[in-house]
Amino acid sequence: MRTIEVMLMKLENIIEEAITKAGGCKQLADEMQISPSEISRFRNGEGGMTVPKLNKMLDIAGMVLVGHRDHKDMITT
Repeated sequence: MRTIEVMLMKLENIIEEAITKAGGCKQLADEMQISPSEISRFRNGEGGMTVPKLNKMLDIAGMVLVGHRDHKDMITT
């Protein structure tokens, strides 16, 4: 049986986790094929991000996004 850790996180925390796992903001931007300024604008609420880019960020952070109601059926550690 596979165990899944379920955490409720704010988007700011997900961004920080992606930056940490990538090794820095520039490295995250490089992996996402965007400019570091685009990440900065997004973090500061001055710009948006497409769903594919958000999915890439989640992948880099090692996370998946599930609906609030869906997480109740997951196994937690």
